[in-house]
Amino acid sequence: MILNVLGWRLVWFHARCSRYLDLQSYRITTAMAKNFKTKGALVIEPKGRVFNSETIAADVSIKGQFHGKLTAERSLTVYSGADIKGSLTVARLIIPPDNYFRYQPCLNVRSAEIAGELVANARIAGTLWLKASARMFGDVEAEALVMEPGAVAVGTMRIGMKIKE
Repeated sequence: MILNVLGWRLVWFHARCSRYLDLQSYRITTAMAKNFKTKGALVIEPKGRVFNSETIAADVSIKGQFHGKLTAERSLTVYSGADIKGSLTVARLIIPPDNYFRYQPCLNVRSAEIAGELVANARIAGTLWLKASARMFGDVEAEALVMEPGAVAVGTMRIGMKIKE
């Protein structure tokens, strides 16, 4: 295995099978229509817009707009200014304190950590953590629930469900 730097792009090249793995992290501050596939992070800033994209990244943080198909292999952190349209495949959804996220289709995630406000129906294959500052509005099916004192949940909760990913 050889580590190459090609221009500004950091890749991991596997000599035997001639494949490379993009390790670069990306910070988006303008509008673009581009596909990403990286084991690094993708950060979409408040003025950043990604349209018609098929994106796979390890860690994704969205403060701006994303329209397309998104796969977050480790985590997706969503801030209040985020506008997300399209399909989501997420290992761990994170809503930080004092932030909100509204999503119309049902969310299908492996786990979720909510410290802000989430308005969505959700199917969670693992654990839903509702921090003390969390507000959850919607119906939830989850394998496990951890709810700190002070957290608010409005909707039907079905806990102990085996959810297929």
